[in-house]
Amino acid sequence: MKFRVIQDTFGVEELPHGLFYEFPWGLRFNLSNVSTSTGTRHLERFLDSLDRAKSITHAFLADSEKVTVLFSRLGPEKPVPAMNRAVNQLDDIGFDSARLNYLGAIKQGEDDYEDWRYQHWYSCHLSNELPEIDKLLWNCVAQDMGVQPYAEWGSIYLADLQKQMIVHVYDDRGMDVIAMDKETIKPFYSDLNSWLLEYDRKAMDQKFS
Repeated sequence: MKFRVIQDTFGVEELPHGLFYEFPWGLRFNLSNVSTSTGTRHLERFLDSLDRAKSITHAFLADSEKVTVLFSRLGPEKPVPAMNRAVNQLDDIGFDSARLNYLGAIKQGEDDYEDWRYQHWYSCHLSNELPEIDKLLWNCVAQDMGVQPYAEWGSIYLADLQKQMIVHVYDDRGMDVIAMDKETIKPFYSDLNSWLLEYDRKAMDQKFS
């Protein structure tokens, strides 16, 4: 898979972190109402966020025959050995890192992260493998909260290229789902309405209600 596939499917050279604000048809979900704290409340928030992320993701990908996973992380121009750590860490969460294919890197702004100015992209394909998807969802929530183990990736996207749809858990607070066709995700506006993020609810109401 090359970057051309991303461009042909979603009309962008690389996927942005804030999908909801960059595509016309999207939903943004709140993953937990548990206040960020320490101790047992911290664990409660983690479990709450993970459970909701899994429920939403499973709903959107229920009919997907193939899911393309896109991994991205900032690094120096040369991917080796700088990216090896993040790739190998996937094994720590039980995800086989040997499945990843390196796609390439895109240079970012000159002032971004000093020498780490290249967004490196990897991909792999999953076929009806919810346990493997759940491992990646664990990572998306655990990384931001410091729950071990986790792999150090900037973003992990779950894409159904046939449906032109992307699921992205950006941290323990929330997740985005976008599609190129409004009708692909419109039913979920109603089905999962109680979990929509209040901050962006007005924008979603205007598009889907």
